[in-house]
Amino acid sequence: MKKHAVYHYLIILILILFLSTSCNSIRENSDQADIYSFVLYPIEKLRPHYAADPVPRATIRLAKNEYEPVIVGIRNDSDKPIHIREITVETDPLCHVQYDLYQVSYYQVKKKSRWFDSPEKRGLWPDPLIPLKPALHQPDPGKQKQADEDSGVKRFVPVPELIVPPGENRIFLLDVFLPPDAVTQPGRISLSISLTTGASYSTTIVLEPRKFTLPAQPSLTTSVKCRKKDIINLHKRKSYLPFNEDSLFYDYYKLLSRFRLFLYISDDSLLQKQFQQKKGLRDWSEFDNFFSPMLDGTLVPDKKESPVYYFHLRNEKAEEKDVLAGFLAEFTAHLKERGWLEKSVYYIVDEPLYTDYPRIRGKAEFIKKYAPGLRILVTDPFSESLEEVIDIWCVDIPFIGDSIPFLPGFMKRNHPAPEYQLHYPTSKYQERIAMGEEFWMYTCTSAQILDYPNLFIDSEGLYHRIIPWLNYKYKSSGFYYWNATYSYKANPWRNQYFFNANGDGTLVYPCLPGMYGFKNHAVFPSLRMIFLREGMEDYEYLSLAARAAGTEAVHYLCDKIVKSSLNWEHDPAFLQGIRNEIADMIE
Repeated sequence: MKKHAVYHYLIILILILFLSTSCNSIRENSDQADIYSFVLYPIEKLRPHYAADPVPRATIRLAKNEYEPVIVGIRNDSDKPIHIREITVETDPLCHVQYDLYQVSYYQVKKKSRWFDSPEKRGLWPDPLIPLKPALHQPDPGKQKQADEDSGVKRFVPVPELIVPPGENRIFLLDVFLPPDAVTQPGRISLSISLTTGASYSTTIVLEPRKFTLPAQPSLTTSVKCRKKDIINLHKRKSYLPFNEDSLFYDYYKLLSRFRLFLYISDDSLLQKQFQQKKGLRDWSEFDNFFSPMLDGTLVPDKKESPVYYFHLRNEKAEEKDVLAGFLAEFTAHLKERGWLEKSVYYIVDEPLYTDYPRIRGKAEFIKKYAPGLRILVTDPFSESLEEVIDIWCVDIPFIGDSIPFLPGFMKRNHPAPEYQLHYPTSKYQERIAMGEEFWMYTCTSAQILDYPNLFIDSEGLYHRIIPWLNYKYKSSGFYYWNATYSYKANPWRNQYFFNANGDGTLVYPCLPGMYGFKNHAVFPSLRMIFLREGMEDYEYLSLAARAAGTEAVHYLCDKIVKSSLNWEHDPAFLQGIRNEIADMIE
């Protein structure tokens, strides 16, 4: 009897162990199923709590000299956090593309930018892009590096260790570039995300080259303010490690130009220094040494576009008119001698009031008399009061005349201005263009009043990408942005809420020594810059298609995407489909 009882106990124990093992296996398999990788293309802003479809593969088509971004991520729907150990990227040996891999970080939105948005806009939004550097594995890094180069494999390690909480995703941006001299043939990129548990999740990106090349010289002029003083002050304030001030500023310039954003160089301290010198004693060497790498285009040789040099002189006293006239004539002659006059703009005033117009007109006439050939820009809608003295009408998107016909009162220079402002229809600017003037657009905090395109952090990506489509629709030859580093006076990693909007006036993030494994001072791009660059490449597609198939056919497709500044397409997939139709016209 006792013997049989022992057998019974042994059988029960074996059953318990079997069931326990089976349950653990089921739980592990369930955890595996609740964790998956995905590809998001065309890209969108994927917040941490947004669900993503488990799509492991995407096909992208890109022209030569074009960037095409793809978001790759991992979703954790299990009941415990997971830890990402490394990301492996493998390209076909004959795939002649280049790429950068970014870890997408987040900005905490505490106050929403637009009054009509839902409270759900608060929280984490993807924006800072952290460049990931290839890592070498021990114990023999030399052999590992050679093996990786031979096989087209690169390994990247997030810094610090990347944790994905339950119910969230973490994403990376693969920015693929097809060089203008690349051999065009299909290929693929495989990307694998490995966890500390040893599990690995793979995705595939198929590359199909197009049969045309985007121009090295951008068709759309871009002009973005970036104050050297603000950059230097922040990096000095936040870190004690020394750095070369000019070199760091040039790093900012190189980064922005890579995204087809060219600085408008508004640092006029060197110019004011020359103004103080007497005629015949002025030495332009210091001025030339600083500006020539940018204005001559030698700083970024693969970018043919040079920045716009904006300047204004503060000395407007009546008794100094003769001195100012002489200086303007001498400075204009110097710009012309260096080949910089056509790149120079006199920024006469920012968003003037009607009461300012008589003074502005007098000043503009003075400049035209003593600085012939120098273009004059004003950030204001067209006004008959300034007719014939303004060369570039740079207009805020809500005021270009296709939505709001007038404003009875508005904000200018950060304070209420109870003045009537008329917004001429966009046809007025077509008339001015025919007369040899230029029509530019800009965006700022006023975009929050209605559903206008903008560069706010807490707006979806198409709000940024659609801006160059508006430029093309209305034959606007330039896009101006009032600042790329405004929040540097505070801390852009924590606070970019100025003028009641998140990110308005800031496009880049400062990297200090020790951050994300970087040893030196540097600068990081933002996800908004990616979307804006996509729009500027769309502009190139539209321009090339117009030359190949005619403007009427292209404008027909353009109108499907943007009918006005308040009526435009919000679906990325639909925009991508129209873009493919435009590409077919070129090919």
